[in-house]
Amino acid sequence: MILLTVAISSTEAQIFHRSVGKKAEKGLFGNSLSKQKGGKIKEPKKVTRAIKKQEANKKKQDKEYKNAVERTKKRSYDIQTIEVQERMSQNKKETEEREKAKKRAKRENSRKGRKKYS
Repeated sequence: MILLTVAISSTEAQIFHRSVGKKAEKGLFGNSLSKQKGGKIKEPKKVTRAIKKQEANKKKQDKEYKNAVERTKKRSYDIQTIEVQERMSQNKKETEEREKAKKRAKRENSRKGRKKYS
């Protein structure tokens, strides 16, 4: 009986809990530098305002450009005779169909398309 209790007590003394050691180290030294988050560096308000203003101007220019292109297309279409307008619209339809066919052929020739359409 005495031998059994001595053997059990000696094995319990040898058990090492790893988490206890880590907690002690963490309390002493804190987190490592690699785990700490870096603080955000804010830009001055003037800089952020200038950037926003540039973005707004760019957006406005893009919108104006699209409108100008649409107006030009419409005007060039309107000044044509009726026969030419019909031909222009027919050419546009044919071009769209050709583009669709090219796109479909490209899709069918791809790896996924061969699996899907085979």
